[in-house]
Amino acid sequence: MVSIFPLHLFDDSSFDEILVPPLATAVRGDAVCLLPGTQNPQHSPREKAVGVWTQCVVEGVNEKGLFEVTAISSRGSEERHLLPSFALFFLQQNLEHYADRVIAALQRRFTCVHILKYYNFIANIPFEK
Repeated sequence: MVSIFPLHLFDDSSFDEILVPPLATAVRGDAVCLLPGTQNPQHSPREKAVGVWTQCVVEGVNEKGLFEVTAISSRGSEERHLLPSFALFFLQQNLEHYADRVIAALQRRFTCVHILKYYNFIANIPFEK
């Protein structure tokens, strides 16, 4: 059930308030991004479920607030993606702050899933009229 709720849905916008993306000074490899998992047989089960971290270049931000990035694979190929800020870690960011952001999203998703399970259980309790 957890797999249908991506973590970026539980991200807190207060973390974006202190995120100042260095778009004016974007250079090759200025960030790392979490690309969604694929069914590539070379990827581990964890990478298929969570995603793969890769080097990327931030090109800009669109009108929806998604970051336009060019992901650079280990083979040197480049792919363009639109990613939420949750899936980006700028090298100028504080790693502990980003870890707190991920932990907070995990806790909110954990709570959401358990509330949904509880309401599903209550809704399916048999009763007599």
